[in-house]
Amino acid sequence: MPKILAIDDKPDNLVTLSALLKNMMPGCTVATAQSGMEGLREAKAGQPDVILLDVKMPDMDGFETCRRLTADETTRHIPVIMVTAIKTDSRSRIKGLEIGANTFLAKPIDEYELVSQIKVALRIKKAEDALRRERDSLEDLVEERTAVLRESEAKYRLLVENQTDMVVKMDTEGRLLFVSPSYCRTLGRTEKDLLGQTFSAFVHQEDRGRALEAVKILYAPPHTACVEHRALTQKGSCGFHGFTPQSSTAGDSSRRSSARAGTSPGRNRGRRNGKSSRPSSPRPGKWNP
Repeated sequence: MPKILAIDDKPDNLVTLSALLKNMMPGCTVATAQSGMEGLREAKAGQPDVILLDVKMPDMDGFETCRRLTADETTRHIPVIMVTAIKTDSRSRIKGLEIGANTFLAKPIDEYELVSQIKVALRIKKAEDALRRERDSLEDLVEERTAVLRESEAKYRLLVENQTDMVVKMDTEGRLLFVSPSYCRTLGRTEKDLLGQTFSAFVHQEDRGRALEAVKILYAPPHTACVEHRALTQKGSCGFHGFTPQSSTAGDSSRRSSARAGTSPGRNRGRRNGKSSRPSSPRPGKWNP
């Protein structure tokens, strides 16, 4: 049942208005307040569906009361119908609408117009309440999923940072966005030294072409590739690495901030004069997105 709050400093007006509303809108509940301050307290505590507010009141007039109602987070969603004794007072109407009133009624009040305006205000509030509940529900869902993602990310980071395999994340240009501690240790470089640098800068010159070509292949179906290369450490020595990358953004039409993660057993194979003792052709293998 709708709840209506009537605010007027004259008790006789409140009695008449309450009787009219109960007669024209059976089942509605009517609360009353005889001052702006009392009306503010009643609105916060009772959360009515519509407020009927007289303009001319002592101490705090209807305009100030309306301004405070619309400024308060707990009452700003309640429709306000202002009642004025001057039918042609356009400046008062404009002022009331600018501070948040929904509409104006002139005294003497036409009972049918009053009921019609209240029903319109009730429909507006019902629609706005539904939108607010949907927004709150979406915000709760976003917060819940964000918490799950953060937990998953924390677990993934913990796993990556404590495993012996190397893990790197790159964008479509081959720039390193993430490097695991094991990758840093293997290359003898700090995370700061590596992040933002291109992956190929740490690949043996003879292996760079096919390593970069394998990365590019990931951005076209079926998003699989294979690569083995020699990595350059800070001291200039070479270690033979077999990478098994995984596509995390296959099919990303933007082709920006795309990432690829690669793992390696981190084994240094035989070296002679800076070259791998293995054949120059890469060992077959797949990157499974």
